Amino acid sequence: MALVSQDVVEATWKKAAAMNARTARAVQKDFTRFQPALTGLTIGWTQELRADAVGLALYVTVVVFEMFRAAGAKTRKATEKSVMEHWKRSAELATQLESSGVEPSTLSGFSLATEEPHVLQYVIDALTEEPDDDPVHLTEKEFWHVFATLKTVVDTLHDVSTAASS
Repeated sequence: MALVSQDVVEATWKKAAAMNARTARAVQKDFTRFQPALTGLTIGWTQELRADAVGLALYVTVVVFEMFRAAGAKTRKATEKSVMEHWKRSAELATQLESSGVEPSTLSGFSLATEEPHVLQYVIDALTEEPDDDPVHLTEKEFWHVFATLKTVVDTLHDVSTAASS
């Protein structure tokens, strides 16, 4: 069952888009402190990409973390083992989709295995939409790599979170 509703996704990405630099850094610090294994994955697995692609991956990671917090989910720290298990599955999925000729712009039309469909849809939208104010153009190879990284973040956060009432 999804912990993060479509309404929470919508409200959170809008709030994140309006954050000033100081608030954004504070949120990023919180994520780093509360989820060091996921921070390590995001930085480690994207460090070979272009700077703007890395920046986009980090930004979306922090927004996803905020979505879980905004939903009231109680989140434990993810273990490196859990993160790597999710990474393996996500990387395999990305490789399979890429080798099948799936275009990133059509990914929204696929039913992808995740417990957080609204959050994953945000990830796909963030990677494929090009805002007028600060467009980041990912190559296809960068897209699939960042997609696998962010799907790992989404699935891991779901697994280490419980609903607020639990």
